[in-house]
Amino acid sequence: MNPNVFWRVLIAPCLVTMLLAFCIGPAQASIQDQPIDFCANKLTGFIRTSHRLPCSSNENSLGLNALEPGLVRPKKLDRQLVARFNAARARAKANGFELLITSGWRSVRHQQLMYERAVVKYGSDREARRWVLPADESLHTWGLAVDIRFANRSGAALRWFKKYSYRFGLCRVYKNEWWHFEPNVSPGQKCSAPR
Repeated sequence: MNPNVFWRVLIAPCLVTMLLAFCIGPAQASIQDQPIDFCANKLTGFIRTSHRLPCSSNENSLGLNALEPGLVRPKKLDRQLVARFNAARARAKANGFELLITSGWRSVRHQQLMYERAVVKYGSDREARRWVLPADESLHTWGLAVDIRFANRSGAALRWFKKYSYRFGLCRVYKNEWWHFEPNVSPGQKCSAPR
């Protein structure tokens, strides 16, 4: 048998198979180890990964990944964003802070009106965009953004929330808007720096 054929037909495929098995492990084990959801206790806000079963009745699903717009615009906040916020609120309460939503879902019409008013107020589209996005760009119109505030101890609460919000899959998106958070990471995944 030709040595090149022997290598290509018999040896190379075996080496590739062994290398893949070594690097990624058996397929069965990797499937079982992958979480299917993040579940948050409704009372405490403690989060756990779910590997085989859905969240229990005393837990809320936080989803597994960053939350993204669907095919149809909703008329309320995304349910998993609400679950993420509620988990954060429960943990904040345990730390002595009261976390509130000041603004969440907005209709396209309302968001566009806010943007148009900002253009008049700030004198240009560029300056207005620092504070309000047009309706077709804002995740508020998709129910995937919340503006928050703290009812008490706002300085300490803000420091706490900035430090731990990623654990709930919530990220501060803009440098100039400390109050605006979006569910753009998986719970526990570190957030990108605000832009």
